[in-house]
Amino acid sequence: MSQVVIKGIVRDSVSKEGIPYVNIISLSNEAATYTNEKGLFELKTKKTSADTIKVSSIGYKPLYICTASFSHKDTIFMEIKLKEMAFDLNEITVTKRINTKKEIHKLGFYDAKKKYAQTIATVGCQYSLYIPNTLGEEGIIEKIKVKFIKLPKLPDACTYVDIRIRVYAPDKTGSPGEDLLRDNILISPISGGYIINIRKHNIIFPLEGVFIGVEWVDTNNRTQGKSKTVGPGLKWAYDNIEQFQTWANFKGKWSRHKLRFSLDGYKKYYSAMIGIDVSTF
Repeated sequence: MSQVVIKGIVRDSVSKEGIPYVNIISLSNEAATYTNEKGLFELKTKKTSADTIKVSSIGYKPLYICTASFSHKDTIFMEIKLKEMAFDLNEITVTKRINTKKEIHKLGFYDAKKKYAQTIATVGCQYSLYIPNTLGEEGIIEKIKVKFIKLPKLPDACTYVDIRIRVYAPDKTGSPGEDLLRDNILISPISGGYIINIRKHNIIFPLEGVFIGVEWVDTNNRTQGKSKTVGPGLKWAYDNIEQFQTWANFKGKWSRHKLRFSLDGYKKYYSAMIGIDVSTF
């Protein structure tokens, strides 16, 4: 099957400025890419009679583009405009009392000390861990913590790309829904634990809990728009509670990701080693 090259720029519909780090993915195959700092992109994908390109970014409404009318072309140029998403600003009222100190609660699966596993990813892939609110009250998310692992040697050379931090509210079905983080937070890990201070973003830890996610972002086009294994790997640990749910997003769709490995002769569930620090008064 021949290849088509889709080039272009993604702009803010109002300011007309290029939007950086926009995810552009072909829903008919695993081809994906990201815009650079100026909003420019290039996506190489298989030529089909009908493909849909999903364009999405933090803070904007996703856009779906059908390429059927361009299927006869080898090169396509697109100028894509995204509309900013309206956010409802949640508020939390903190009543300070004399001698009341801020309490920090460590939640999630970051500090698990059980047998480990790892997963690999492709560009645009996301894993997100649901962290329930066991405090009985709202709080502020102070820090996000994630453990990564350097991948072993693979048949295909592994390319290390950036990781974008994601925070979602649960939707009505219990899967990741609305974006709670309105800014791009990118890190470049290789291996080990990474702690990201997000206090300045004022994200509430709601009573229904949150999803904390990581997304593999190829901001410098290191994979050349090709579907290939990228690093770092995400570290997982044996979860005997199963209250932590890890979800995966491939090709723009969320699904429950039940990672199982044999442990002591039994199939055991593992959860992504992701956690948060939450403050309450």
